[in-house]
Amino acid sequence: MRKRSKYKPKGTNPTAHLMAMQGAARLTTTDVLRFIAPLDAAIEAARQAKATKMDWQAVFNALNLIEALVEMKVAKDEGGVIEDLQQAIISALDRLKQTGSKTLKAQEINALMDLLGLYSELLAGITHSELFDAQEKVSRRIIRVLAQGPNGKDVLLKVTGENYERQNH
Repeated sequence: MRKRSKYKPKGTNPTAHLMAMQGAARLTTTDVLRFIAPLDAAIEAARQAKATKMDWQAVFNALNLIEALVEMKVAKDEGGVIEDLQQAIISALDRLKQTGSKTLKAQEINALMDLLGLYSELLAGITHSELFDAQEKVSRRIIRVLAQGPNGKDVLLKVTGENYERQNH
């Protein structure tokens, strides 16, 4: 007669199974609207020349997330759209810093509206897992850039108060 095995299988973790299922699922309309709301409010404030530090931070968060999704090859940046958006926002903030005027030009407002459209389109087509990975990538990049100090290669746009500073970190 054969000896009995001491192996006893452990039960599965239902939470892990649910997390895997959620990670593979696309963002719902509610999720997309929740992520778009701060950017939409920020763009509306910028259009009314009432944008604050938090509003510009929402714009930078959206840009950083889009850039991370492109780097992860989840999305494509055909024609350098991201660079054009960044330049339009930087020119608006440069003018704000130099003149104190919060009023945006028509092409800057159009760039912000394009950013909103691109952001909502990308969010509607990605999974929870891809979003989490992109957010982690942005977080690690910010930590890396801040740790490099003033001699780093990356350019960090840091919003401070009503203005911003462009620092080489």
